[in-house]
Amino acid sequence: NKSIINIRVSLSNFSDDQILHGFDGMLIINKKNEEIEIFTIPVVGANYSYKDKFLVNVHDFELFDGKICNALMPIDSYFSP
Repeated sequence: NKSIINIRVSLSNFSDDQILHGFDGMLIINKKNEEIEIFTIPVVGANYSYKDKFLVNVHDFELFDGKICNALMPIDSYFSP
């Protein structure tokens, strides 16, 4: 998909006074009511993106933390956190 390629290039080439070498990837988190969707776009690596949709309990963020870790796996496989 051309838009994903454009996002990857923009993330990789980004720099400013605080970020010198671009970003490793991007997480997009959408929340609608009690449902959360996480979408990951890694800058390098596989040409797939991680996507997961789940319900979150506002009193227990352990599930959300685990989902964030899973979403970062395509990025972490190339860049050590």
